[in-house]
Amino acid sequence: MRIRPFLWMLAAVAALAVAMPARAQQWVLLGTRTVDTVVDHDTIPVTAGLGTFRRIQLKVSGNGLYVYDLDVRYGNGAGDDIPIRLHIPEGGQTRVIDLRGAERVITAVTLSYERPADGDGATVVEVWGQH
Repeated sequence: MRIRPFLWMLAAVAALAVAMPARAQQWVLLGTRTVDTVVDHDTIPVTAGLGTFRRIQLKVSGNGLYVYDLDVRYGNGAGDDIPIRLHIPEGGQTRVIDLRGAERVITAVTLSYERPADGDGATVVEVWGQH
């Protein structure tokens, strides 16, 4: 008779153990910017209250984009200059970029880029973060 409550508790703990890594792997949209110039840099502010992140990734739609560098700014004022040097085609994305240190509160991401003449209209850049 006492085994049944134990089995229920064991099942609940197992369900939590499975759910927790899924939460840790969840991607969150940190910010979006539309770029439509040939050579430039733009800052994408990150809304406060989204939590801390260990990884980021850029996604591009509309047209391709050549990204030179990212400057990731943190809540404590520190920053990381991350060289990318990658042409991201329309619908493409960067690799997953690990942030240095522990989980970080991100306040802004500045990207230095060049938009090649591979299409008309604007390019939309999304910054995604992973807890």
